[in-house]
Amino acid sequence: MSQTIDSKQDKYAERCKMAVNIIANNPDYMQLMKGKYLTDDVLEDALDLNPDIFRFIKDPSMRIILKALDIYGPNIKYIDDDVAKDIPEDVLMNVLESIDTTLDIDVNFNGISEQSRIDLFVNDPIKALTYGINVPDYFILKELQNQPNLIKLIKNPSDKMKCTALENDPNVALYFDTLTDEMMDIIDEKYPYMKDNLPTYTRKR
Repeated sequence: MSQTIDSKQDKYAERCKMAVNIIANNPDYMQLMKGKYLTDDVLEDALDLNPDIFRFIKDPSMRIILKALDIYGPNIKYIDDDVAKDIPEDVLMNVLESIDTTLDIDVNFNGISEQSRIDLFVNDPIKALTYGINVPDYFILKELQNQPNLIKLIKNPSDKMKCTALENDPNVALYFDTLTDEMMDIIDEKYPYMKDNLPTYTRKR
């Protein structure tokens, strides 16, 4: 009897190996396979051979999600926000560090802690702003004092952010469609030579 059981197990193991190679080379075939050959072990081995197959896996377990992200961070774009929120913070941070800002990725990364979002902004402000990381306003204002050009990357910056950037670099005025009275006050006080060169400066000279 044990030989029969061993034989069945060997046969199943062999078919699982075949499934790994089939999935790695033809991920579309997954929809034709029996569930018993689509175990996490099989999918993990297939991901090792071809990380691109992740997008073909329906309802992956968290184990498979973590494996896919560990191998290739941009796989995050195939994960819905309601699932991404359950991914451990350290994994999300590793993904953010590994992906390129030129990639088209629309995922909510704000599940990470406020301190992690601040740390990311300090180390890579362009990436933080590109991926819509929700950094506290007070910290953005602090960074604009050192890097006023960041204002052009901030979506819908507040007037306070614009004024802070303007106080530290007159050239950022060129990014603003209109200038408020407060912004023109800053120009009057610190950069009066710019008045004639700014079409958005509307006060009488």
